Amino acid sequence: MRPWWQDAVIYQVYPRSFADSDGDGVGDLPGILERLPYLRWLGVDALWISPFFRSPMLDFGYDISDHTAVDPVFGTGADADALIAAAHAHGLRVILDIVLGHTSDRHPWFTTRPDFYVWRDGSAPPNNWLAGFPPGSPAWTWHPGAGRWYLHSHLPQQPDLDWANPAVRAAQLDVLRFWLDRGVDGVRLDSINRLGKDPALRDNVPGEPSRHQDWPTLHDYLREVRAVADGYPDVAVIGEVWEFDQRRILPYLAPGELHLAHNFVFARVPCDATGIRRTVEEFLDLAGPDVWPAWFLNNHDEPRIASRWSPGGARLAAMLLLTLRGRRSCTRARNWACRTPRCHPGPAPTATAATRSARRCRGRRRPRPAPAPGSPPVIRGCRWGTRPSTSTWPSSVGTRRRCCRCTARCWRCGAPGPHCVTAARCSWTRRPACSPTCGWRAANAPWWR
Repeated sequence: MRPWWQDAVIYQVYPRSFADSDGDGVGDLPGILERLPYLRWLGVDALWISPFFRSPMLDFGYDISDHTAVDPVFGTGADADALIAAAHAHGLRVILDIVLGHTSDRHPWFTTRPDFYVWRDGSAPPNNWLAGFPPGSPAWTWHPGAGRWYLHSHLPQQPDLDWANPAVRAAQLDVLRFWLDRGVDGVRLDSINRLGKDPALRDNVPGEPSRHQDWPTLHDYLREVRAVADGYPDVAVIGEVWEFDQRRILPYLAPGELHLAHNFVFARVPCDATGIRRTVEEFLDLAGPDVWPAWFLNNHDEPRIASRWSPGGARLAAMLLLTLRGRRSCTRARNWACRTPRCHPGPAPTATAATRSARRCRGRRRPRPAPAPGSPPVIRGCRWGTRPSTSTWPSSVGTRRRCCRCTARCWRCGAPGPHCVTAARCSWTRRPACSPTCGWRAANAPWWR
């Protein structure tokens, strides 16, 4: 009998925007639990849940300050246990998205265990390595308190852990055990090819393999991760391998390492039959019959398929994923039909928001302008941008629990009038028509059009 993960359809859930159970404008774990019957009805086999751990949210949950605690915005540890148990009762597997290679700079380790991180002395950055965010920025930041440089592959607020340190490996393997003991069926390891770096910290040289990632020592680390997972029944280890040469993905799938590796070459393929066929056949020829592919076209970082291909191409993409040999994953179903939203004009962002906004607008984790001081809080919606949280809505509008698509009032300004589509047309992909006299629409007319 083949392992469950070889044939599973895996559905990614981004907790913040999936389902809100308490009306505070932010999705949460109880909201996911309430929608489990719907997910079972869809026919998915497993849920890949993006990080819900305690975090300052500078990278939307991927900057973790406590790997074993649930951030209060999403719920509690008891909510996580209830969600895992309920998913299993519905016949669904649960895969957690875990970051092993870095933490938030607000993690207690950053102050109590500085030896867990990569530091160097000097008056200038130790080498020419670059961080992922903002693109092209140095991967080293000066820490005034320590009087040293620390390494970060992503935001400066996400210092890299030193996996060459056995104590770091032991601590992070304990994190895996913590969640596996609670019953999760798999882990998705974020940015896993950043675990291994050149210990000599030499400069990257154009035309030569990168020295800041994909260093051979990381395969020893992956074998340790796999050994922990193999101590539990039917656990899948999936890696985000940020490589754009399919030949470089294969070493991660060697026996005793990852079960599956996300294929970003396939994810970025244009809507062209010849190119798709060439990409698929190349990987299958390289991998052979014993290696299982992990196909995907959408996730929290990639532009939505309806924007990259076309709204009609979204149906083609779904058919393609569900008929290829291999494991298939998709993000929230709404993303198949909706285009990637545009970042609309707004107040000048703060320094932190400006750092986040250096990313391009990419759907689920898209950046948004920081609110002006004293302005009402906002939450992110679908293609229509932000809208006020329930605590600041005019009393005439109602609450978040009411369908904002079926009210006789504009959900932006609260003005009365026939602003809604009919109930028969109400759906997640349509919004109520706003009156031309709506103050919000007038103020945002350029973006609205």
